[in-house]
Amino acid sequence: MDNSCVIIFPSIYSLNRLQMLKCNIKKTLELQNQKFNTIKIDGKIIVVYANDPVFASSTISMLTGINKVAIAKKASNKFNIVTDEIANVASDLLLNNEKFYIKVSGDISTNAANDIEIASTSSIISKTKNRNIKPDKEDKCDKVIYIHVTKSSAYICIFVDNGIGGHPYNSQNDKVVCCIYNKISSVACLKCMEAGFDVKIIVYYQNYSELIKLVKITNKMVARIPKKNIELEFFNTNNKIKFLDFLCISNIISIKVAKIYNIRKVLLTLSPNLCNVEITDHFTEYIYKNRLIPLLPLAGYELINNHINTEVNKLLKLKIGNIKNYSIYEKTANEIFHSGKKIIVKNDLDNTHNIIDGLKN
Repeated sequence: MDNSCVIIFPSIYSLNRLQMLKCNIKKTLELQNQKFNTIKIDGKIIVVYANDPVFASSTISMLTGINKVAIAKKASNKFNIVTDEIANVASDLLLNNEKFYIKVSGDISTNAANDIEIASTSSIISKTKNRNIKPDKEDKCDKVIYIHVTKSSAYICIFVDNGIGGHPYNSQNDKVVCCIYNKISSVACLKCMEAGFDVKIIVYYQNYSELIKLVKITNKMVARIPKKNIELEFFNTNNKIKFLDFLCISNIISIKVAKIYNIRKVLLTLSPNLCNVEITDHFTEYIYKNRLIPLLPLAGYELINNHINTEVNKLLKLKIGNIKNYSIYEKTANEIFHSGKKIIVKNDLDNTHNIIDGLKN
């Protein structure tokens, strides 16, 4: 077996659910036709021996419950062997005139980690003395070489990528209806996934150009769900309506979907830090009246993104006095609900055209 592998550092929420995270990784690799030999848990990390570590790491990093994903070289954790192997890997990774830092962590004492860092740093300097490669502090260097040590092995990281964090998908063993109608609602949906919920995604839109944008956003959500087939539902207003009316109708449609599928929870994108608290209270109370539970994943979450400033400004301008009689909203919501369309898509990175074609049929 090649000593190249992909190692997954779980989030703090996944440490007690490594088996579930391992299952999600296995499912996702299989769904994306990524061939692998073995997936195993080694201490507090998950190790994948994949045929193509680059594509495998990219696929795995999309899952929730992961802190970091790294392509690594496996080596013995014996002092002399691991320090030599670190020097060999680092000398290949580092470019001329670069500065580096060695960082050792894992199931190892602080003193032992420091000894490996010092010895491997000296060895790297010796191997690269003609290339002007020098050690430096972690926050000032060009490259940090990470080494994770377990009781059985050492893993020298060649490339490290950040994960999403959160809980493993569906670790709550509970489902929530997520209505996606703009970028903020997609962030809220992702936060539900990070919280460990299984999501039932519905898409609510007003026109074709808006649909295209929402399909692209939804496609990114789908790729993070470790399931073979994902059912999406699309609802079209057919007419341009005011944003507050749009939100009221989307809330009613979400509730209808939840009741049909016996789902207890409904995503509410609104929160007191995004709009007037009276607006948030109104929507949460309506969900409670329907004997369902509202989830507010964006409560206390600060949205800092120039791309969604317009959406945030819309929410800040909402006024409780502009909400109409709910019988009007319910009538419109019923009409829109009965004209909705269901699409079954595969876990894939490129479902956009399949979804659009499916809605045309």
